[in-house]
Parts: sequence; structure tokens; C-alpha cells
Amino acid sequence: MIGPRIVVNQNDMTYDSQDPRCQLFLGSTSATNGIGELKIAFVTVVDDSTQMLKRYFGTWNWDDKEGSIARIMDVGGKWPEPFLSMALPELGELD
Repeated sequence: MIGPRIVVNQNDMTYDSQDPRCQLFLGSTSATNGIGELKIAFVTVVDDSTQMLKRYFGTWNWDDKEGSIARIMDVGGKWPEPFLSMALPELGELD
């Protein structure tokens, strides 16, 4: 858990840190061609119309958690295989 409840609505999708279908995995890399360490987040969100799960990743900023999640939902990349189908919550199905 990354603190108090976080709810982000973006592009007809929702991330709710209290919804067991929503997930947030954080990591970092120094493989950045010398620009320093890069924080990465992988998020699982719920499509508001179908209730299917969608998965995106992108950069993370601890000082702007909600903004980071919103940007990832807006312009983040889709999880690559084989990671896309890993660690699926029991209550959800991927779109």
C-alpha cells in the first residue's frame, strides 16, 4: 500500500487502491543512459464500461502519485508479454 486511498478516473477507466482488482507494482532502473534512476509503475485498472481489467506502465513520481497514475492511464505502455497475464487478481479478467 502506498498510503491513503487513491482514486483516479481517466479515459473511462478507474484505479481505486481499495478495489482488489486494481494493482500497483513499483520498480526502478538505472539503465537510463546516464540520466539517473528512473522509477517505474505497473498498474492494473478497471474499464468503467466493461469492468474488464487493463494494464499499463510508465514513470512514477512519489510526490505526485495520483498524477503519475493518471499519466500512465493516459499515455502509458501496455504490459508486455509474458508479464501481461501474470499476477492477475482473482476477481478480474483482462481485456
